[in-house]
This record gives sequence, structure tokens and C-alpha cells, in this order.
Amino acid sequence: MGEEVYRRMDLIEASTMGFCNGVSYAVGKVERCLALAVRQGVQAYSYGDFIHNRQVMEQYEKQGLKVIESPEGNVPGYIVIRAHGISDSVRRSFEDAGFNIIDGTCPTVAKSQRLIREAGRDGFHVVVIGLTGHHETLALAGCEVSPGTLVPSTIVEKVGDLERVPGGIPLFVMIQTTFPELEGRLIYQAISSRFVGRKIVFGNRICPSSSARRESVNRLCDVCDAVVVVGSHMSANTQALVEIVRDRRIPVYWVETADELTEDMCRYDCVGLTAGASTATVVIENVKKRLRLMCDRMSQGKDEG
Repeated sequence: MGEEVYRRMDLIEASTMGFCNGVSYAVGKVERCLALAVRQGVQAYSYGDFIHNRQVMEQYEKQGLKVIESPEGNVPGYIVIRAHGISDSVRRSFEDAGFNIIDGTCPTVAKSQRLIREAGRDGFHVVVIGLTGHHETLALAGCEVSPGTLVPSTIVEKVGDLERVPGGIPLFVMIQTTFPELEGRLIYQAISSRFVGRKIVFGNRICPSSSARRESVNRLCDVCDAVVVVGSHMSANTQALVEIVRDRRIPVYWVETADELTEDMCRYDCVGLTAGASTATVVIENVKKRLRLMCDRMSQGKDEG
């Protein structure tokens, strides 16, 4: 095999990437939480990571934000609810303990929770299509008809999980806003065909922002030789972007920061760049600059040789 030839690489950015409206909303609430806490001389808290991005979390932790999972052992102060939402019982535990709650729940998720509570009061069994253990899924499944009484629900991650859905009850179907689209369509189809004759209401759909960034990465795959995806390995929506590229059988590089870029990414004529919904603009810009500098340097080195 001959010596590898490096050319000046074309870098194409996705038309939709980085912070979605829900994440921007949560970030704004965190900044308000910190400001109020400083003004009143109390602690600012976040219930878990308010978004799935370690770099952003570390930025606010340095400013005094403390991440907790329970009111126990913590002096009451201001606490921001993460973008994914929380269960009604967890919210109530912080209220009862004297915490001031600042709600950073993504408005789309908050609407889904309201619809679930209404469906529960109307006698529906709720099917929550979502990744088991994902914070948003748990928030949707944790809605209550009244304090202490959960809305009856079943979490469905794959078609086979529909076996656990009880019979003879009207179904209200809700989907995690960042759930993989292909698997979501398969589950929708299975519900429609398996529960013929039962009243079924589909209450929401995958977040339009998630759909837009997925369509955008598909367009990158149409013209690029490889794609770099920037985002946390804890982020479901970032993983969905990675899976789209893999399904298109195009090389994909999943990085959280510019430090993870490698020279191997510079061997392509055209590389696409996209990022998950919780990836900060500064992180994306650092990746873009480092990748461009790295590839230009390698190209110049080959030309001089």
C-alpha cells in the first residue's frame, strides 16, 4: 500500500445542531437559580445533571451550582429542575423539604406530563415509549393523578415490551422526545395492529428539534465521506445522530471535546460536522477550529514533502 495522501479537506456543517430551545430554556433557569441564590445567601442546586453535557455542567458547578439527587442531607435553597423533567413525587419531596423550585423542564416535556395526568384522570392506561432509565422516560412515567397516586403506565422500549401492557383499557401513547425514530415507528405500528378494537390516543411525537437535526445529519451523509458528531456519551439525542450515520454505512467519529480529534479524521475529502442538542456553541467551535487546523497542517506537510 502506498503512502497516505492528505488533501485539503472540505468541512460541511449541519444546518441544525447544538443547543435546542429546551436546553437553552434550562440554561436560562440555571443562571436565574444561581443569581437568586447569591442574592439571598443560600445554596444553588440542580436535581441531577440539568442537561447531558459534562462540560456545561462543570462550567456551572464552578460558579457554585451543587448537583444533588435528594433533599436529604442538604440545606434548603434554590433548586433547578433538569430539562428532562422529574417525577411528581420527587418534586413534592423537595417542596416539602422547603426548597425553592425553579422549573427548567423543557416546555415540550412539561406539556407531555400535563397530557399524561389528564389521560390518567380520564381512565387511560399510559404507554410511555422511551429508553428504560432515561431521565425523561422516568419523568413521564412518574406523573400522578393525585398526590401519591401514579398514573397507570407501562414503559415500552421495544416491540416485545408491549406484552406487558394490560388488556381491556383505553391506551394513551406518549413517546420520549428524543427516542430513536425507526424504533418509534415500529412500536407505533405494532400498537395500532396489536390492539385493534381498543381506544388508542397518540398524545405526542418526537420533538421537532430532534427531527430537524436528524434530517440535517442525513443530508450530511448524502454529500460527506465521514461525519464528526460532537456531544456527550450520556446524551440520547446525540447517540441517535451517531446511529443515523452508522446506518448509512459512513464512518462516524463521536467526540465530546476537541481533545478527542485524531489525524485519522483528516484522510477524507469531505467531512460533515454536527452536534447534539446539549452541546454548547463554544465546544462546537473549538472542535471545528481544531479539526480545520489539524487537517490544514497535515495537508501542508504533505505538499512540502
